[in-house]
Amino acid sequence: MSDNTPLSPQGPAGPKLSELADAAGVGVERRILLTLYDTLFRPGRAAQAAFDRAETHVSPLKIFVVVAGLFFSMAAFFGAPTTLTVDSLVPPQDLDAARAYIEAQNADPAAVNAALSTWGGVLVWPITLIASLVYIVVLKLVRPSVTWFGHVLIFLIATNAMTLLAIPLTAMRLVSLELFVYVQIGTILVFYLQMMRLGSSALKLGPGRLGLLFVLIVMATAPALLLSTVLQFATAWVIMDFQGVSILEMMDAGMAAAEAGAS
Repeated sequence: MSDNTPLSPQGPAGPKLSELADAAGVGVERRILLTLYDTLFRPGRAAQAAFDRAETHVSPLKIFVVVAGLFFSMAAFFGAPTTLTVDSLVPPQDLDAARAYIEAQNADPAAVNAALSTWGGVLVWPITLIASLVYIVVLKLVRPSVTWFGHVLIFLIATNAMTLLAIPLTAMRLVSLELFVYVQIGTILVFYLQMMRLGSSALKLGPGRLGLLFVLIVMATAPALLLSTVLQFATAWVIMDFQGVSILEMMDAGMAAAEAGAS
């Protein structure tokens, strides 16, 4: 029995990108790439997929873990500070005195730095999420009808976009530490932009509430950074205490040496 179904005179234009990806067995990678693309360029669609738990996208929480881990890895590769260390806790001119104090406590400065780096890297995730509660509260205030977890997802999408841009910019550490710091601070503008886009598309805010969101988000930045700094300092305090070193006495020893040198 013959099949007389007419064929297109030209045939298909070619395989779709999704078909090629599936044929190559990279469906998971395609989901990641689509999620990253939407995170950067279509945050509203990324938020809708997250709210719907769409199988076409990866959870913003998973993306956060991946991109944040990549950021800290790249920063460490280029020699940029990612956690508190003895070197970052005291001014450069006090560093020798601080190390001498640590050695006087029968502790090894290198071992103390290693402990700060290891545990600081482990605890950076909960510290970041705790500090982000300030932004979550702001989002809840402007759109109470969305669940708390929904606002967490909104925040993570904006944060992921900022971090994706920050990753290649870690190379600025090769120029200078000051340039690295300034550029990384500048990436917060991406966070503000994505929050506004998400406020308009995902949260359906009108002009008035969107303006209020912008003002509150900017105002929330200082408290969030302060909370993160306090938590990191408290973490360093506990870690150094376990090493038999008092962080306050170490800093006092450094300042005393600097004052003695000045006199």
